[in-house]
Amino acid sequence: MHYIKRYILDNLVHAKYLRNRDMRPKNVESNLYQYHLKELVKDGYVAKNTPYYTLAQRGLRFADMYSSALKKPRPQPKLITISVIKDENGRVALIPRSKQPFIGTYHLPSGKIHEDETAKDAAERELVEKLQLNLLPDLAYSATAHVLLAGGDGSLVSEYYAVVFCGTLHRQIDNSNIEWYLLGSPTPKALMPGVLDILEGVSQGQKFIEITETF
Repeated sequence: MHYIKRYILDNLVHAKYLRNRDMRPKNVESNLYQYHLKELVKDGYVAKNTPYYTLAQRGLRFADMYSSALKKPRPQPKLITISVIKDENGRVALIPRSKQPFIGTYHLPSGKIHEDETAKDAAERELVEKLQLNLLPDLAYSATAHVLLAGGDGSLVSEYYAVVFCGTLHRQIDNSNIEWYLLGSPTPKALMPGVLDILEGVSQGQKFIEITETF
């Protein structure tokens, strides 16, 4: 893929909508930039919603596989940890996603497992990074999940395998990004597809959670 196209997609991975001028690389002629932007639109990676641009179905799939460090899609399947962290009232901690796909929706604390890292180590590291915890809860393995999320046209947008851990916080934490949610109550925020299925599977004691959802 041409570097200008990668630059455009890299910007859209981290935003819900961008204006035309927000995606243009420095020192690149306008005609050349517009050509590659139109190619991305034609190929189904980018959608134009005047005066903004956003990721289309194919672009969301690209974002799901995209590595910010490598600046390209990862060649391997996505393996992550997910943590179901409750407070003493049984409410679950949810945090907003900061990148596509599903940017701005709320999800359980999660993240990729790094090389030479156990699944539990990865889950604990993500809790420090995402919830800014100084004192970690005891995490217990709960389930393994396989999640397939498809767009309205049926095309695959996101697929991941997850090791799910559970833990309880015994003290309040001061983090304005956290949305506390009690399973079964109305959802105060838009949830990422699959979140409720994972919470329900964990509450029912399922050890393998298979989720296929269209959003």
